[in-house]
Amino acid sequence: MAVRHASGASASFLPESLVMHASLELQPVLASQYDRKRTEFVIHALEIIPWAQTYEDNEKRAPRSVKAAVAAATATARTDTRVCNICSTVGHIARTCPSRPKNEDDEETPRWALAGIVAGCITEEDSIVDSGASAHLVKHSSMLYAAGDATRQARLREKVDGETHWIELRNFNHAPKMAINLISLGTLMLQGCNLAGKNNRHAVMIDDDVVMYFHL
Repeated sequence: MAVRHASGASASFLPESLVMHASLELQPVLASQYDRKRTEFVIHALEIIPWAQTYEDNEKRAPRSVKAAVAAATATARTDTRVCNICSTVGHIARTCPSRPKNEDDEETPRWALAGIVAGCITEEDSIVDSGASAHLVKHSSMLYAAGDATRQARLREKVDGETHWIELRNFNHAPKMAINLISLGTLMLQGCNLAGKNNRHAVMIDDDVVMYFHL
């Protein structure tokens, strides 16, 4: 509420601004907590802030503190001039516009998420395929290469049809506090992958090639 009152701007910008102005190390992990579909913006922001502060306290590193991120979000909200594409007013965007046409089926359509384990038993070297994740997250920085590039890649070792091989995925972020590697299903599909049944198992595939199997 303090950020909202200080900025005088729409509350709809608060959660997104907090993520955007966090430190580079905190951003990818914070992004995993940000749900752009939620409409109770102030409550969501108040959930993100203590979670982020706890994360930084546990890491004992704060190149840019949560307090600084809140200040930056406030400053951005004061000068944010984005115009809604639906009603052409400043203060919110089309996604949160009160005049946005409502799909009659929205309330009746069930929301679901898929999560699958890419191994028979879970260890910190294994991965979870998650349809709710917006980005790939990897626990160990040693798995990343081209770390100076904005689109960092990671090499993961997976077993497919009895043979162990390496797969390379783009746009990974380092998240050392994660208990396990997280693979974003949405990102995989944007990169040309698809879900299919193969050999009576669930598989992520590119064309006819299996990238990885996973268990629900």
